[in-house]
Amino acid sequence: MPWRRPASSPGRSSSSAARSRSPSARSSSRRARYETGIDPYIDLMQQQTLLLAARQTLVSLQVQHMTSAVALVEALGGGWDRADLPSGQVAKPR
Repeated sequence: MPWRRPASSPGRSSSSAARSRSPSARSSSRRARYETGIDPYIDLMQQQTLLLAARQTLVSLQVQHMTSAVALVEALGGGWDRADLPSGQVAKPR
C-alpha cells in the first residue's frame, strides 16, 4: 500500500497561520491610526516590516514541513505518485 499524506495537521499549520494573521491585523489598525494622524509613518513601516517577516517565516516553515515529509518517505524507502503531492494551493497565503 503506497504511503499517503496524513490529513491536515491543524496544530502546526493553523498556529503558524495564526501567527502570520496577527501581525496583519495589527498592520491594518496601524494604517488606520496613521491615516487619522494618530501615529507617525515610521510606526506604519515598522509594522509592515514585522508583517513581511512573519509571512516569510510562515513560508519557510511550510517549506521545512514539506521537505521533512519527503525526507521521511525517502528514509522509509517509500515513494509516491505525482497525485499524492500537495497542490500549489497549500503554500498560498490566506
